[in-house]
Amino acid sequence: MSDADPTDATPAPGPATGRPDEPGLRLLRLLAEEDGQSIHRAARRLEIGLSELQRLLSALGSDPRFDGLDLVTTSRDGERLTLWLTEKGKRLCANR
Repeated sequence: MSDADPTDATPAPGPATGRPDEPGLRLLRLLAEEDGQSIHRAARRLEIGLSELQRLLSALGSDPRFDGLDLVTTSRDGERLTLWLTEKGKRLCANR
């Protein structure tokens, strides 16, 4: 039996810790691997709801009303809304 205090354990990376499993970072990784994802496919792959993804896009997009970071942009392909990294987003992901 270990004498280690379980409260000293480092928390696993995830949304509560602000570490790499944050949905915004996961979205950037997803688009860096496969740009042009539909919004529905991205939400499924990230295992988040569309409303949460829309909030992420407000923060990661370029809309000045939301002080967006200009890392992700959207494009319409008929009925389908697709997500793309901007040049700034591509540079950021390439530096990782």
